[in-house]
Amino acid sequence: MNNFHITFDRANIYGHQMLRYIKSIRTTLNTYPQMFQYMEEDPCTFMPYPEINGAPMLHKNDALVIKTVLEPWARCALEESCICPVEPKKCIRCIRDNFTIHRCHRFDQSAITLIMGKMYGDDVYRFIVPDAKLRVRIEREHKANYFEN
Repeated sequence: MNNFHITFDRANIYGHQMLRYIKSIRTTLNTYPQMFQYMEEDPCTFMPYPEINGAPMLHKNDALVIKTVLEPWARCALEESCICPVEPKKCIRCIRDNFTIHRCHRFDQSAITLIMGKMYGDDVYRFIVPDAKLRVRIEREHKANYFEN
C-alpha cells in the first residue's frame, strides 16, 4: 500500500487507473447482448478485454476524460435500456465455471468496460493498475462505525 502514489502518477499520465479482477473474466461473458446493442458494438470486438472492477478507480479531472468516459457512463446509468436491459433477478448471478457468452450482466462494470474498450481499444491495458495487490486492498467484510464517539 506504500506505493499508491505510483497509481496517482499513472492516473495523471493516462487519465485513469482502474482495477480488474485478479481472475479476470472477459467482459463478453458478463455483459448481456442488449448493452452491446445499445452502444452499437459487436461483442466479438470486446473479447480481448478484461472486465473492469466497478469500485475503486481514479479519473483525471480533464475535459477528454469527462466527455468521452464519465458522461457516457453516467448517461448509461440513467437509461434503463442500457444499464439494466433485463429484469435484474434474472441476470445478477454469474456462475464462475460457466464460460458461455452473455451468461450474466454486471451493470456499471459492464458499461465502464465497454466505454473504455470503445474509447481506447488495445490501449485499455494502460489504465489497469499494475500489481494492484501491492497497492489496493478491498476488504468486503470490513465494517467501520463512523458514528462512534
